[in-house]
Amino acid sequence: FRRVLFRSTGGIGLFATQLAVARGAVVTAVVGDKGMALAQKWGVARVVNYRQTKVLEEGRTYDVVIELSDQWRFASTKHLLKPAGTFFASLPNPVEFVPGLLGNLVSSRKFAMVGMRAKTEALLEVANEVVSGRVEVVVGKTFALAEYREAYAESVARTTPGKVVFVAR
Repeated sequence: FRRVLFRSTGGIGLFATQLAVARGAVVTAVVGDKGMALAQKWGVARVVNYRQTKVLEEGRTYDVVIELSDQWRFASTKHLLKPAGTFFASLPNPVEFVPGLLGNLVSSRKFAMVGMRAKTEALLEVANEVVSGRVEVVVGKTFALAEYREAYAESVARTTPGKVVFVAR
């Protein structure tokens, strides 16, 4: 199946993209200018620069759309889904949460939320993928703990591919 990972080189997306490719998914990664090379390096089937291509207007359909930021809404992306496709939101908008779940009762296209709960076996699986070299940890920028304001601003701006990390200096 195909997946769209919006901002595939952000904090969650960089792991999700690599894990999906490692498991055989045909991934379309939606990234900015700085993320193009990373997504290509990871073996993504199709890399789309959202600054140059309007993915919502392309007419392609997917089995799964995974929204890892707060940029896309279920209502505006439903047409990207194949008839039995699923839209996963990591930051669901409260306005579409109830209609999305109620719509699941009558529509073959589904709305779901990505659970953000640590499970030991899942974390060990990711750790094993990192240790084996199949998944790369991308550190986009490092900050001293005293630079927490700058780190937060960098994280919110979403301009750095990879993780924002605190280090002892």
